[in-house]
Amino acid sequence: MARELPKGNMPIKFENLDGWFYPLPRSHPSRDMTAGRAQQYRHRIDDKYTVGFKLHVTLSAGTYEEDRKVIASALYKGGFAFKIHSLRSQKGDEDRSFTIYPKTETDLLSIVLTVMNAASAHGVTPGIPSKDGVIVPGTNGLVTYHVERVDEQLLRDMDAAGALSESSKESLYWSGSLSDTRIDYIVRKQDGYLNAGIYGSVRLDAMKFLLEKGPLGFLY
Repeated sequence: MARELPKGNMPIKFENLDGWFYPLPRSHPSRDMTAGRAQQYRHRIDDKYTVGFKLHVTLSAGTYEEDRKVIASALYKGGFAFKIHSLRSQKGDEDRSFTIYPKTETDLLSIVLTVMNAASAHGVTPGIPSKDGVIVPGTNGLVTYHVERVDEQLLRDMDAAGALSESSKESLYWSGSLSDTRIDYIVRKQDGYLNAGIYGSVRLDAMKFLLEKGPLGFLY
């Protein structure tokens, strides 16, 4: 039986852009990044690396339609930058029900608290967590923490430290060593963006390498 939208959570209108749903109106703070009014926050680590982090919320297929209203309302009220996975492509638990981008360093912790307060108040059910990130402690698998953008120094230091898995080497190596062409493509052509389909294992390796040094490192 479908639950009614919890009291205090207002219906939000969305627009479909490339298969993802973004909240309206475009003037709302949750659209600051897509509108060019803000950029994804990048964290400086050890005066060596500049890294972009993000969060996913994973929801159970059984209560997805109701639970996403709860989470969307909380994020919208907080003015956080987020997008929602399409219901049409939902085939089970969705590990990327929500993708949420920090605009400031303090956003990451604020997002986690906002999501968990809403989830606790309205009984939101987690799904199977995303595999290219790590679960945020205390979220019962509802929120996962991810590296999305990297720089060249980080990739080279991970390689030197033996922190790249065999899967990551397959995507970054050529003839037995890091490919300068692939590194250049990621860092310069993609502005450090690691495509999850190609570089999902690199994301996870980077997350493990930086876990205690990132913005939420104190939680681990």
